[in-house]
Amino acid sequence: MNLKLASALVSMIVLFFGMGARAITIDAFSAAQSLLAGYGGATSVSSAVEGPGVLGGERDASLNLFSTPGATVAIGAGEDNGLLFSNVGAGASLTLRYDGTGASGLGGIDLAQGGFQDAFSLVVSMLDIPIDLRISVESTGGSSALTKRAMGEIFGRPTETLTFEFDDFIATGGNGANFSSVTAIQLDAISLYGGTDLSLGDFSTTSLNPPPPRQLFLFVTEQDTIPVPEPGTALLFCLGLIGLFGYRSGYFARRT
Repeated sequence: MNLKLASALVSMIVLFFGMGARAITIDAFSAAQSLLAGYGGATSVSSAVEGPGVLGGERDASLNLFSTPGATVAIGAGEDNGLLFSNVGAGASLTLRYDGTGASGLGGIDLAQGGFQDAFSLVVSMLDIPIDLRISVESTGGSSALTKRAMGEIFGRPTETLTFEFDDFIATGGNGANFSSVTAIQLDAISLYGGTDLSLGDFSTTSLNPPPPRQLFLFVTEQDTIPVPEPGTALLFCLGLIGLFGYRSGYFARRT
């Protein structure tokens, strides 16, 4: 087989399977959950909910006040689902953790999908005050994290999609996280001041830099290639076969 032809075939196979490597939904924010901290009550609250659209089948949420008076979180409450976070009079932090329902966590899920997913995508809408969003990834070999600041606009409500590239994550434990074998994912929203109104939606993986076609499992080398006969060579070869057949059948002997 010609080397170039083999390379093209393998590239097509790689691209075909790559097209099937779709984005992984971490949270569609459709499973309903609500938290309320402060306002005369506890300054730290948490709960867990199971439902569709949540990676691992369960979302663990906790809301913490840096001081009073309070903060609220509502998930999956509106027609368009989503997460709504608001704090008044004090800074607060919201933590969402996805580590499955068993001891093995997410079971070593491959977020990279063989190299065809290379970032997290998070849709963010805010009303006013900037907020820090931090994504942490854990695997058996260690953990990594990346923090980005979503910028608000006074009296406006811009919507932006933040992307967190896997290559930009910084190791926070061990040898860093292995994105091909993830056991837990955590999203933290940290507001240092009161008055933040934040909306989140569509937390998933995405592909920012699709890999080029690669020659995987290609064992054909230049030494292994068999040249294709040119037309002249092929014609002489066919004439020789005809002559051999005629000699064996006695046709030429009868003619002479």
